[in-house]
Amino acid sequence: MIAFFLTMQCLFIRHGDKSWESDQSEVGLSPRGHGQAQNFAHLVLNKKLPKPNQLLTSPLLRAKETLLPLSAQCLVPLLPDPNLLLQLEHEPTSQFLKRVESFFTNTLFFHPKIDLDWTIYICSHQDWLSHAAEIIQNYTPEKTKSFFWPTGQYYLFKIDSSKSCELLNEGRVMWS
Repeated sequence: MIAFFLTMQCLFIRHGDKSWESDQSEVGLSPRGHGQAQNFAHLVLNKKLPKPNQLLTSPLLRAKETLLPLSAQCLVPLLPDPNLLLQLEHEPTSQFLKRVESFFTNTLFFHPKIDLDWTIYICSHQDWLSHAAEIIQNYTPEKTKSFFWPTGQYYLFKIDSSKSCELLNEGRVMWS
């Protein structure tokens, strides 16, 4: 019997460079970060990255602003997900780690579109993505890959229905 695994692609990106000049509790992107967001959208427009079918983002402004130009360009709405938030101020680390893990077990690995050649983009924060990378390590054949998350860094994976993950592409979006 031949095993047949259905696949989807998942791109993880850290939000663009954030503004340090804000008095607001919710910080948006700096001009450099807005440039990164525009350049990221151009990577998809120029077919250097696949077109997304779904855009999941942390509810924080800087994450939403990172994917906003791509959302407008591809006519795909942003879907804020509180599970993609960074570790909250009074959230115990054990609870934060469980939240990230539950995103994989409840959302990503059991995504209803995994059989439709679906492409999901996920924009989050350094701490969330660092833990997500540890989880992905458990499902990749190459266990020694180091993931680094400066602003604008992305990794594109192919994920199949057996939960196997393969790194397809990586890069960092720079600003103009």
